[in-house]
Amino acid sequence: MTIRRATPDIRTDDMERSREFYKRLGFEEAMDLGWVVAMASPSNPTAQVLLVGPEAEVPNRT
Repeated sequence: MTIRRATPDIRTDDMERSREFYKRLGFEEAMDLGWVVAMASPSNPTAQVLLVGPEAEVPNRT
């Protein structure tokens, strides 16, 4: 088995600032669902991070 891609999930309370930070690193917005934003490298689309905002549902752990 070969790992071709791993995408980290970055939790953030400030989606706009996080989005701007990754744009300054050269990432572009690939998807925006409001509660989660995918940022991808334009030269290597498999290089991605997911920004997960406070609106994301957290499972109830008991």
